[in-house]
Amino acid sequence: LRLKWATMLFYHGYAVQAKAIFAAYVTGDSGGAVDDAFLHEYFLGVAANLFFNLGCTAELSVMSKKGQLRTNSGQKSFWMLRYLGHRFFIHEQYDQASDCAQQMIAMAPQHPLGHALLARANMHLVGMIDGMESKIEASVQHAIQLADALRTTKQILAQLYYETMVHCGVALYQIGKDGAALYQMACD
Repeated sequence: LRLKWATMLFYHGYAVQAKAIFAAYVTGDSGGAVDDAFLHEYFLGVAANLFFNLGCTAELSVMSKKGQLRTNSGQKSFWMLRYLGHRFFIHEQYDQASDCAQQMIAMAPQHPLGHALLARANMHLVGMIDGMESKIEASVQHAIQLADALRTTKQILAQLYYETMVHCGVALYQIGKDGAALYQMACD
């Protein structure tokens, strides 16, 4: 229950408080791991996102420089948009997934995951909009370039690089192209 509250704190902009709870969980000082493997992986993912956003310190100036946490205007965080985008894919709500991807791109244009999610979300528009396949390919190529640039400078989490490559591979597969090389890049 404590981890669920910490997750809610994180998604509502109280990252410093959430980090303290997750730090105890990750180091094992909270009394053990969650029995459910899915929840355990989810909570560790939230913890990784927190530590990525805040670094080793929990300074508010670091959070405001990153600009990826919830703002006072009610804007969702980059990480919440990522989570919602995945949920929308699961429920085949591609319009909403596309909206999340576009918001991610507006918030962090140099992050590849938003571009990869947009390429995948636009699949439902193939056949309805002329040239959509080429737009999907362009989004995929742009996401790959951004991901590789961030990877060479070690500025992207391995999980996010993996997700970017998988989404790009799926987008290419859905338009009849070979995305196998991207799956291999994700696993390297």
